[in-house]
Amino acid sequence: MDIVGYVLFSLHGQEYRLEAEANPDGTLFIVFRDLTSGKETYPASRFLDTDLPKDGPDGKTVQLDSTKPTILLAPTTPTTTCPIPLPANRLRVEIPAGEKLYKHPHAS
Repeated sequence: MDIVGYVLFSLHGQEYRLEAEANPDGTLFIVFRDLTSGKETYPASRFLDTDLPKDGPDGKTVQLDSTKPTILLAPTTPTTTCPIPLPANRLRVEIPAGEKLYKHPHAS
């Protein structure tokens, strides 16, 4: 992974940090896991894309949309693998939004 920076966010009064990679299109790509992983969401990881930081009132800011985390094809295809988040991106909080677990078995 080529980590280009990190984003900080607050949830329930606690600050969290996620390390980010650069996407080829110039956006940021974040691989993370949270306390919903394996229960409500895919166990390995979820993904969040965001625009590059812009100048804001407190310096450089990005817009994180908690409804946008997605999963790749791994849960729907038995031969696909998923990136595992870095230890720093394994959150000890629930992010109960975004794409959820699929309720059907792998395609044959």
